[in-house]
Amino acid sequence: MIAPAVRLVDAPSLENGTFQPDDQRSPLRELLETVWRKRFTEFVTVSMEIRAAAPDIFKSHGFADAALDVIGAPHEYRNELISDPAFGAWLALAMLATNELLIGKAPDTAVLEEVVQQFPGMVQRIDERRSNEPTQAIPGTRILVQRFDIDPLIARVTPPSYTFTDDEDQQQRLMQGGYSTTFFKDVATEALSRIERTWPECYNYVTELVRVLGYLPDADFRSCSASRYYGVIYLAARDNSILELEESLVHEAGHQLLYTVVDAGAIIRADADRKDYTLPWSGQVRDFYGYFHAFYIYTLLAKYMDRVAAASPIDRRADERQRARERRHFIVTGLVKALDDFRGNERFTSRGNALCRSLEVDIGMLARAMDEADGARKAGFPSTN
Repeated sequence: MIAPAVRLVDAPSLENGTFQPDDQRSPLRELLETVWRKRFTEFVTVSMEIRAAAPDIFKSHGFADAALDVIGAPHEYRNELISDPAFGAWLALAMLATNELLIGKAPDTAVLEEVVQQFPGMVQRIDERRSNEPTQAIPGTRILVQRFDIDPLIARVTPPSYTFTDDEDQQQRLMQGGYSTTFFKDVATEALSRIERTWPECYNYVTELVRVLGYLPDADFRSCSASRYYGVIYLAARDNSILELEESLVHEAGHQLLYTVVDAGAIIRADADRKDYTLPWSGQVRDFYGYFHAFYIYTLLAKYMDRVAAASPIDRRADERQRARERRHFIVTGLVKALDDFRGNERFTSRGNALCRSLEVDIGMLARAMDEADGARKAGFPSTN
């Protein structure tokens, strides 16, 4: 029999924290444990629904035995499985296929059976990657740099961000463009090393939250991530410097962090009306959710650039420190402008409002420190006196 679903523990409080690397009030480990429990519950639930709605499919393709093995696995190993991006992709597909069958939207059980059939192989691939990580991952991390060897389930849920081709000839042609994956891995390793020297806690977050760097030089973006392929970030290697690559890594890891925060507890009301906002940094238009993602990420990036700007001449060249100061000024100025859109916004849940208040405190400190450092150039944040 399938074990009953575990009861979720309360999500970590957002009342006094941002969950960003400099905030000891909101530990990442507690947040992750909450999310893994939630996903385990979702896995048990969808397995029970498959058994009830399609018992023949449940017993086919080795799914029942493989699912029971996961449910009965030791806590640490189970978390390793559940936190793998391929497992998250499979779970999302399984939940969708099961729901469509239950509500009568699916014409038959073909899609669900196809998803169920992939489960044992997916678990086997995760186990193989775990055993090979010491030699294949970026040194000192679990991060794999991949291109066409990315897990097929991750590739399946990646569109419309990017569409992987199955045509081997096309893959070979695409491999001729850009640098080799090996070369990009070396560059990414150097960027991560710089992040570690600049802000060790941020490095720990990046290496905890990111499992796959997808190198896609033919993509039409600089960097990209999405909650449907949690733990994966795609980079096109269009950065103009190592510092810009550092920013891309911190930026996309920040999205992974916010996906995790949202998974633990809603920050935006489900019934919030849609409204488009113009981002103060790029002029692009986003809905409230996208706008807040940018607000959260840019707060993190401002903190990172602040540390680069303050680095010693031994660790950073003068031109890098200057570029970091200019980038920090640009980001913080936009954050201050954005605050009026977020203060007390009715689209937030109580958790969202609490998170926004915590971010506002951080932005205030950044703006005042920047004013002191930049002298005449003022960000315009109101005084706390």
